[in-house]
Amino acid sequence: IPPEVALLSDLSDISFYENKLRGTIPIEMSTMRNLVHVDFRFNYLTGTIPHELGKLTKLTYLSLAGNDFTGDVPATICKLTEQEKWTTNLVADCEEVVCTCCNICCYESGGNQNCETVEDSNWSEDDEEEEGTGNVEDEDMS
Repeated sequence: IPPEVALLSDLSDISFYENKLRGTIPIEMSTMRNLVHVDFRFNYLTGTIPHELGKLTKLTYLSLAGNDFTGDVPATICKLTEQEKWTTNLVADCEEVVCTCCNICCYESGGNQNCETVEDSNWSEDDEEEEGTGNVEDEDMS
C-alpha cells in the first residue's frame, strides 16, 4: 500500500479486500481522519499493526484478518473499540497477533480460515480447541 493513499484525506471507507497486497500498513494512513470503515482482509500484509491507526477516531470497523501481521493489536486501537459509537467489528487473526479487544477472531483450520465472534474478553486459543465448549460462536465472514 503506497503511503500516498493518505492524500485521499476525505475518504471515509476503504477496502483493500483480496488485492494481493504485500508490505506493511503505511503509518501515513493515520492522517486519514475521516476513515470510518477500513478492510485489509486477505492480502499478504506483514509487520506490526501501526499504533498510529488509533488516531482514526471516527473508525468504527477495522478488519486485519487474512494477513501475516505479528505482535499485538495496539492499545490505541483497542481504545477506539471502547467508544460508544463503535458498533461493528475489530477482526484479526488471533493466532498471528495478540488481540485483547477483538470481537471477531480468525484462525486457520484444515487450510481454511474460520472466524468466530468473541462473546467475552476471555477468548484464548484453548477455547477453539475444545469443540462444543468455550465462549465463541461461528461467524460467517462472507
